Amino acid sequence: MPFIWSTFHYTASASHWSTFHILKVMAASPITIGNLAYYFL
Repeated sequence: MPFIWSTFHYTASASHWSTFHILKVMAASPITIGNLAYYFL
């Protein structure tokens, strides 16, 4: 069941992936920093 395994793997690594993704997006676009700040704050 690839879908179930993928879901499990994503959940297990969600924290690490999210941190990496946010850093990559922030590095790619300063405007995105403002969007993230608005979304989280």
